[in-house]
Amino acid sequence: YFNMRTVAIISALVLCLASLGNAGKKVFKCPSSCSCSKESIICVGSSYIPRFIPNDVSSLSLANNNIKALPRDLFIDLDSLIELDLRGNVFECDCRAKWLMMWLKSTNATVSDVLCAGPEEMKGKRLNDMASLHNECISTDFIPLHSVSTESLSVDTFSHKNDVYVAIAAPNIESCMVLQWDHIEMNFRSYDNITGTVMVKPSYEGLRMAK
Repeated sequence: YFNMRTVAIISALVLCLASLGNAGKKVFKCPSSCSCSKESIICVGSSYIPRFIPNDVSSLSLANNNIKALPRDLFIDLDSLIELDLRGNVFECDCRAKWLMMWLKSTNATVSDVLCAGPEEMKGKRLNDMASLHNECISTDFIPLHSVSTESLSVDTFSHKNDVYVAIAAPNIESCMVLQWDHIEMNFRSYDNITGTVMVKPSYEGLRMAK
């Protein structure tokens, strides 16, 4: 017989072992329509919109790609970036561009003119010069509920007995933190911490949960 806590920990262990096996540094694969080196990525006229950019890139060109919007915070970790070319695109300067407007004010990189193609009242204006956007729309932002200092995390969720758990695997320290959602406090609380390198996947066959 297994009690509720045992079943929850076993579920977390399975997720952690899977995460530890799959976690690792993201690898950027240069698209066939682009030209890439360790320091630069040039995608001109390719209609390519990256979802991930290595943080050691110093020169990036996405010119003439007919881009209307970029993934939020795409450039946020590019500490080595020196030059960014965004000319010849058709940016919609609405709430989707708010993060880019804020980033342009904080970066030390040399950035080309980012011209707005819409909405109508923003056509031809430079996003680089704007202090705010007229079309401020409501957007959903992530609210931090729990923070951990360990890098290279893999996160997965599971549920048991109407409770929600999060398994956070940290491959570099061979540890897995398990959090449980607190329905009263409306945040995550520490539930357990699994350490060790035993790579044995437990079987669910024959498990009986105590009521």
